[in-house]
Amino acid sequence: MNIKHGTKIPGQVNVGIEQNLANETSLVFSKYLSSRLYVSYGVSLAEAINTLKLRYRINDRWALRTEAGKEASAEIVYTVEKI
Repeated sequence: MNIKHGTKIPGQVNVGIEQNLANETSLVFSKYLSSRLYVSYGVSLAEAINTLKLRYRINDRWALRTEAGKEASAEIVYTVEKI
């Protein structure tokens, strides 16, 4: 879970502060490049670590997420909504 603070401006680069569970704080720049593709780039405020995250929504239920930085990961996400 991340704690995020910042400005969200549609169509423009958003800037905010993000803190993860390990209390590592980053300055994050993010933007929707399209209605399906979201990109964020975080610069750590304490260490020399930068993180690139991509999220691509395939449809209403499926999405791909990747992250590269200190560690790299990728996942396919399926969303179920309760009615």
